[in-house]
Amino acid sequence: MREFVEGYNSLYTTLKNLTGVTRDEDNNLVRGDLANDGAAKTIFERLRSLISATVPGLDGSGYNALTNIGIRTELDGTIAIDEDDYSTAFNQNFDLVQALFAPSVSSANPLVEARIGSAASAAVSGSYTIDITQDPSKGYAVTNALAGGESFNGGLVLFDLADNRFEDGSGVPTNLDASTMGDFSFKVKVNGTESKTITLDDSYANPAEMAEDIQAQINSDSKVGGTGAAVDVVYDSLTGQFTLTSRSNGEKSGVIFTSVSAELAKLGFSSSMLSITGKNVAGTVEGKAGFGSASVLLPPVGSASYGLNFIVQAGAEAADPFEVSFSQGFAGSFNQIISQFLSKSGVIAAREDTMDGQLDDIDSDQDRLDSRMEKYEARLAAQYLAMEQIISSLNTTSSSLDGILERLPFTAAKK
Repeated sequence: MREFVEGYNSLYTTLKNLTGVTRDEDNNLVRGDLANDGAAKTIFERLRSLISATVPGLDGSGYNALTNIGIRTELDGTIAIDEDDYSTAFNQNFDLVQALFAPSVSSANPLVEARIGSAASAAVSGSYTIDITQDPSKGYAVTNALAGGESFNGGLVLFDLADNRFEDGSGVPTNLDASTMGDFSFKVKVNGTESKTITLDDSYANPAEMAEDIQAQINSDSKVGGTGAAVDVVYDSLTGQFTLTSRSNGEKSGVIFTSVSAELAKLGFSSSMLSITGKNVAGTVEGKAGFGSASVLLPPVGSASYGLNFIVQAGAEAADPFEVSFSQGFAGSFNQIISQFLSKSGVIAAREDTMDGQLDDIDSDQDRLDSRMEKYEARLAAQYLAMEQIISSLNTTSSSLDGILERLPFTAAKK
């Protein structure tokens, strides 16, 4: 901060001398080299106003301007540090000092997390109204309901729906041994990626244990797991159904069985069982539709809040519209204004383009003037040559007229 104060004062003095009017040793007025340059004066004034202004987006904070931490503007326009206020701010309210300088964002809805994205350097500080019109959701599949009493491998094992367990023919609890009691294999497509053939080969005391193994087998599949996809598998003892839910939100989220063995089908699995595709989040930012991708809502491209990201959880749709507050912080605001000055379309570039255009015009004007001068010189030379020829002709005529009167027959002198 001390280096910043020193650097700003150096910049301020330089700009003031360049754009203002001073007096020399003889008390004569001396205009700065950029005293008539509107672009330079604009830069100077905007930097001065930024130093004394409150930081947008921090209106509710106790620290929202440099003066709050003891950095004050002097009578000559430079800035200085009040050591007492400066030390108090850093020693007792460091979090507020950090918020004053660094970019920050907060959401009034606990189900919506506001984040600063990679393009947030161009976002405008302030408060934005968010309205979630559709929660993100995950795709899932639900097996067909079991009727109970299904047998495996010729009746060696029965499924007791009432007790939610596997039993032998006498009703005694037993395990379903998938490695010896038939073919328990399937293929499943998770978020659009189909697995290899997955074969269950463990021993299960009840459907809940089988659900755990199905989940582990799918998530460890090289094709499904290779894309980062995964599922959660649960067994509902009240309905006798398995539910397989993708761990991802969005319209690409889904679980579909593409092939199921005959033995596994007895537990309600099939390629035609209920399968629901997930949904992307939907909502508006300042009344304009945002772009929803899975659980992330992005502001419209080019809007004032573009560069912020909103991570939405299920249940946010039921809430009323809420506010998200964003601040670039003093450092961000200062960097933003400098970037604007130095950008390809900024004040300095525009002024340079104007001056380059003027220089190009001068070159063009000089070329046209040189061309006109050459033509004028050629015309004068031609006129001078013609005049010389006329004078020479007149001189010849004059010579031929010398003594002509005395040579005429009637005017010759008599002897």
